[in-house]
Amino acid sequence: MEDIIGYPNPENASNQLDLLFQRGFIKEPVYKFQLKGNNNGVDIWRCRILVEGYKESFSADDSSKKGAKKSASYDMLNYIYNLKK
Repeated sequence: MEDIIGYPNPENASNQLDLLFQRGFIKEPVYKFQLKGNNNGVDIWRCRILVEGYKESFSADDSSKKGAKKSASYDMLNYIYNLKK
């Protein structure tokens, strides 16, 4: 796995997960978004990521869908990476 993606990177975690999927290491990641509300007029989004075959799922909140996806993806990638060591 390390040969394909290197180490988990918070800026590229979604792309790294997609690459692992394309190479057949994991099932396709599923992202679910939910608007949690707002904080002083700023929307707060929650992204939950699931990958079939793994017990854990991860969620992250951010003021943008992209930011929430990055954080949740990074948590999932670290989880998978540490299991494969």
